[in-house]
Formats: sequence, C-alpha cells, structure tokens
Amino acid sequence: MEGLAADLPFPDWAKDALQRAPYMVMRRAEICNGLIPVGIRGSERSQRLAYWLPQNLVDEVITPYSLVEEKNWKAVYTASAPATVDTLRQITSIMNDTGCEWGPTGSTGFELATGLPTIKESSDLDLIIEVPEILNVKTAKLLLDRIGDISTVRLDIQMNTALGGFSLKEYTSSPTVLVKTALGPRLVDVSSLW
Repeated sequence: MEGLAADLPFPDWAKDALQRAPYMVMRRAEICNGLIPVGIRGSERSQRLAYWLPQNLVDEVITPYSLVEEKNWKAVYTASAPATVDTLRQITSIMNDTGCEWGPTGSTGFELATGLPTIKESSDLDLIIEVPEILNVKTAKLLLDRIGDISTVRLDIQMNTALGGFSLKEYTSSPTVLVKTALGPRLVDVSSLW
C-alpha cells in the first residue's frame, strides 16, 4: 500500500486483496506526474477502488492481448474451466482472424493474469479489441453475431480507438455511442470514431 496516492483512506478489503494477489488494473485516465491511474479489485463486485500508483513501483505489466495465449495464463484449470474461459478458447480463432489486437478483461482477464479465482458462474466475458482503422458497422455486426452464436455466456465487448473505448454492441445498433475517454465519457456519432 506504500506509494499509493488517493484522497480516501485505504480500506481493509483493499489491503486484503493486494495481499492475496498484488495486482491492480489500469484505469482509463491520463497518467499525471508519473502516477498511473489504477484500480484495486476486491472479492465483491462492490469492492472497487481507484488509486494512483507511481510508475517506478510497477514490477510487471500484463496486457489483455497477452492473455489470448494460454501459455501466458497464471490460472491453471485441472478440471473443467469456467464458462467464460471455455468461450474465450472457442472464439479465439474468430477473433484472431480480425487482424486486431484483442484480449480478455474483467474478472476473466484478472483471473488469467493473476491466478486468483475471480470468475463466478454469473460472470460475463469482457473483451477489448484495438481497432486502429475504421471497422464498418456491417463487419462489426457479423463479428458480434459469429461469436455470439458460439458463446455460452453474456459478452461485453469494448472497441478501442484513438478516441477511446465504446461498446461493440452499441456501435452495431445505434447512430451514436458513449465513448469512454481519458477525460471522461462523451456521446459521439459513429461516423466520428476514427
């Protein structure tokens, strides 16, 4: 907990979470004065804490994109894997065919990156896709339909462009999308995302 910066006191559950697995997730905000915006995950969904970590205290960086390959997982499944992990395995070839960097986030990404059990039966599969060039709506809808047909869990897929992150599902069904940027959310016309 030493070196973390925030306006709030550090709760006991956050101390416990970091003792079990000394990992944090990077939040969508700007790095400021050498401080990285991080989040601490507790064992309950309500236990999320935003903090700032000095860059010099980072020992390891694990990206969602590296978690596509099972050899990079810290989680080991000797029996059956959770449904989100099974779905991840099943959609990998389709996602790789997009030519975009992609990977799991949320509880599945956290479990694969840390080895700490965080996936619940009700967990959805959160994914992020880096989309540096325009992906037309028709192609995006086809991708969503293909992986949706395979998935046995709810999917929450974020597309990431230079502008920020937004929902793939929303992109395929609405003329405007809510874009999460480093400076906060913005409502943007889909023709202005790239």
